[in-house]
Amino acid sequence: MSKKQDEGALLLKLYEIRRDKELRKARQWFDTEFAPQSAKDIMDILSGGFAQSAYFRMVLTYWEMVAALVDYGSINADLLHATNVEHLRYYAKIEPFMEEVREVAGADFLLQLEKLVKSAPKFEERLAGWQTVNKNWVEKHKSNRK
Repeated sequence: MSKKQDEGALLLKLYEIRRDKELRKARQWFDTEFAPQSAKDIMDILSGGFAQSAYFRMVLTYWEMVAALVDYGSINADLLHATNVEHLRYYAKIEPFMEEVREVAGADFLLQLEKLVKSAPKFEERLAGWQTVNKNWVEKHKSNRK
């Protein structure tokens, strides 16, 4: 198999992993319920214990792993950006608080994901757009639960 075919197969495998039942639940939680207003909100989740932080960790460590695969050359960044937006959407939720979170969680917290996001075309504009979408999804989810 060629390198491009290997990259394609790996992307399809990563997509298959995203279909895992628990990861789907975690992604839904991240999309519709997780709405940090401060670094403290994020730190409260991280310090809340293993079960309380499971969905948060599941989503972000998945994307940190994917970002590392890109950084180490297993997947071309342009190919990943052409086939995925989820990493941008999730990073957009935590980006406003990243500096403060790193003061507590460590300077290397989600560095691979940040590097991947910043390699995306027009990443600042896209993050701003996803921040608006994220807010709307959370608000819609809250109104649907009433």
